[in-house]
Amino acid sequence: MDQKEQSEALAVARFRAMIEETFFPTPNSIDLVRTAQTDFNHRVGAAQPQIAELFQENTKLIPFATLQVPSNLSDFYEAQRWFFTTPYRMREGDIEPGQEQVVYHTPDTIHPGLAELLRPFSSANPLTEQLFAVDLFVLYGDQVLRQVPNYERLWIERRLHQQEQQFFRSALLNVSREVYQDTQVFLVLAGAAWRYMMFFGPRGYRRMLYDAGSVATSLQQRAQDLNLNPSICFDFYDTRVNQMLMLDGTERSALIIMPLQGVTL
Repeated sequence: MDQKEQSEALAVARFRAMIEETFFPTPNSIDLVRTAQTDFNHRVGAAQPQIAELFQENTKLIPFATLQVPSNLSDFYEAQRWFFTTPYRMREGDIEPGQEQVVYHTPDTIHPGLAELLRPFSSANPLTEQLFAVDLFVLYGDQVLRQVPNYERLWIERRLHQQEQQFFRSALLNVSREVYQDTQVFLVLAGAAWRYMMFFGPRGYRRMLYDAGSVATSLQQRAQDLNLNPSICFDFYDTRVNQMLMLDGTERSALIIMPLQGVTL
């Protein structure tokens, strides 16, 4: 093939590539386009649910849709205020004297570095507000703790026996053997998107994801500053982790796990 023929062949190849790029979208693009036919095919003939139904299309805002972001947010702000001032607040006399340590931890009963890491969440501030649709759990030795937003309490959700602790560690993927065996404290962020979705519809799922990422970034930076040696684990066996946290895996589900190797109990 001489130089002219080679040049013509390259020109044809480029033209075909342009045609494919224009007229033949990728399989993912096809899957994300919702039509009556694709919805029917996916519901009746596909082994997996239509991905567009789960997130991509259902969270888009379009003109004249029946479900939009509400213009009056007073109900949302009232629900948010209630969430940060009422649940998990104990009244005087609710706990028998001397039994407080069975129910909750305070900053002075946990590792000082961990207490400082979680300190911002015990008062009202923009970071605490991001715990509306995101629950912050702490695996603290053999205990599962839950940070109560805007309150100096870590509720003891449950206690784990040795096999359950190992079961949790075995659920973590793509982490080093050192993390798997030796870490004693883990942070877990769990999403509860429905708290937003009651007011914003499917769009609330996006808000929940944003808050989870923002909280994780803040925690990681603060943990590094406190020499707690944090790392991020996005990949884990969801069902195992959710069962350990007593989450249903649908309305509340684990999103991010952060081992703190610098905390020794």
